[in-house]
Amino acid sequence: IIAIEVDRDQFNSRCFYLVYKDKTKNSISYTTSIKGTDLTHKQKVIKACRNSIYPIIKRFKSSVNFGIDVCPFSNEILYYQNTHIDHYDLTFNQMFNLWISKKNINEIKIKKIKQVYYFENKTLEKEFVDFHNNNCKLRAILDKINLTL
Repeated sequence: IIAIEVDRDQFNSRCFYLVYKDKTKNSISYTTSIKGTDLTHKQKVIKACRNSIYPIIKRFKSSVNFGIDVCPFSNEILYYQNTHIDHYDLTFNQMFNLWISKKNINEIKIKKIKQVYYFENKTLEKEFVDFHNNNCKLRAILDKINLTL
């Protein structure tokens, strides 16, 4: 290890990275260091699910008229840096629980590549994405409000 730096991950969240001599990086989390790194299989499946809808969330965020659109709760103007995309009617967790209730979670195979979890079965991933798209509504809201909901 030649350095520790702060950078953005694939979800544009700030995190710590270990930088190695060959210039490769590996993200680290102080909360994971405290709580431990062993995720349950369900937690890995949830991470794979969130990763599978990331392009949808990113596309939705790119449709926001930053500097013009306002948060529906606070009426504050939304800017890229202060905007989160929120699931409503059903939260992400409620939607996930509905989807997984018809599955045998232990049969869902997950792989991890560079700290990111993915479905091994692309058909199952597409099924989840379709389920998400058919059952969730998205909205742009102020980050500080999203974190308190």
